[in-house]
Amino acid sequence: MDKSLTWFPPFKTLSIPGVLIVKHQFYADDHSVYDKLGTDAYVVLHMIPLGARMFVADANAIKDITTARTTFTKPVIQYETLDIFGNNMLSSEGHAWTRYRKASISSFSERNLQCVCESSVRIMQEIFTTWSGRSEIRMSDTKDWTLKIALHVLSAAGFGMATTWDETLDSDVDRSFQVAVTETLEQFLWRLILPKWAFGTKADRDAVAIAGLVGNGWLGKKPQKAALVFSNLDRCLRQMIDGRQAAGIGENERDLMSNLIRANTEEDGDEVPLSLREVMGNMFVFLMAGHETVGHTLAFMFGLLALDPEEQDRLYEHIKSVLGDRDLTYHDIHSLSRVFAVVNETLRLYPPLFIILKECTTDATVNIRMTGPKATEETKTVAVVPGTWISINTTAVSYDPRVWKDPWAFNPDRFLEDPSRARDTTFLAFSAGPRSCIGRRYTCSEIKGLIE
Repeated sequence: MDKSLTWFPPFKTLSIPGVLIVKHQFYADDHSVYDKLGTDAYVVLHMIPLGARMFVADANAIKDITTARTTFTKPVIQYETLDIFGNNMLSSEGHAWTRYRKASISSFSERNLQCVCESSVRIMQEIFTTWSGRSEIRMSDTKDWTLKIALHVLSAAGFGMATTWDETLDSDVDRSFQVAVTETLEQFLWRLILPKWAFGTKADRDAVAIAGLVGNGWLGKKPQKAALVFSNLDRCLRQMIDGRQAAGIGENERDLMSNLIRANTEEDGDEVPLSLREVMGNMFVFLMAGHETVGHTLAFMFGLLALDPEEQDRLYEHIKSVLGDRDLTYHDIHSLSRVFAVVNETLRLYPPLFIILKECTTDATVNIRMTGPKATEETKTVAVVPGTWISINTTAVSYDPRVWKDPWAFNPDRFLEDPSRARDTTFLAFSAGPRSCIGRRYTCSEIKGLIE
């Protein structure tokens, strides 16, 4: 490892996950830390575990890293905490990841994306109906509202439960599911930072009493409540799977849950069917990703539009020019170029992931750009040794003034002037390379349907 890149960051940028979390660390640093160092990469040495972590903010180097799948792999040990209900696509690599992706990919077909769009339009129409006759709408927290919207759409398009906005749900299972998901999000941090024994083993999901031992200590009742919440979601997922299997899955049912259950019960050549825990594990990560990502992106987008009335007017006029007075259909999606630009600009400013993790598995080299006020187009070849963790800094790329003109400005026109920017490694909202987010089109279809 090149010693000239080794850097010990000042205390303000340090954090201890689960103990000391520095708020907005990566937004606060944006690209300035790289400018100060004069290079688009630096290495931090750490003692626990012993090793090195290389932070990278060079778009060309990121392209090389994310496309070299066998050289730079996903450090699955970093994602084991997400195996709450079972192994899944997010926490796997190699053949296991291929199995999970194969089982899920048809859930993001054109037909299912049409369902996403239609569900989004329906939910917004129901919201406007409940607002009818009111001269003013007040919200204490926009995020709570947008997360609720995202959950309703995901329930319909991902899990086959077409719930209504007034919460008159079709069954107790549907109602319990939405409550369990909401409570799980509230307790998710505790589940990530506490040891597994505080919540029981995978074979004993109801071990709330074990968490109670911790709950009587300095952490208060949080672990006990978190254990109960995850136990409730475990029960809901099982009930949903049992109910769908009992009713039978039709050939035309291609929502996410149906596809995963089908992969659990049907033979596919030499492939081993997914286990129940694998079905539940993948349902959970899609649930968290689809719900959280969309909900928070919507909240950021509405906030940015509220601060920019002129962009609101441009967006409104664009939508009217495409749709007139009729409702949106899925076939209109690709015509809404300005909506596409607003969504992407929001994701550029507030990417869902601050860091994308990789691990070097063999001796490798990476070409790193020199940066800073006096920088040229010069690059430096850096040797990377096996075992080095790579942290791709998405926010630093998003706020790099050499990559994005006036990066702190909310300017959707940049994606209209060059739509291809949404597909290169200067835009990392959905990661990059073969392991980029499988739900990219789902997210965009949903938000376009909602903003219309």
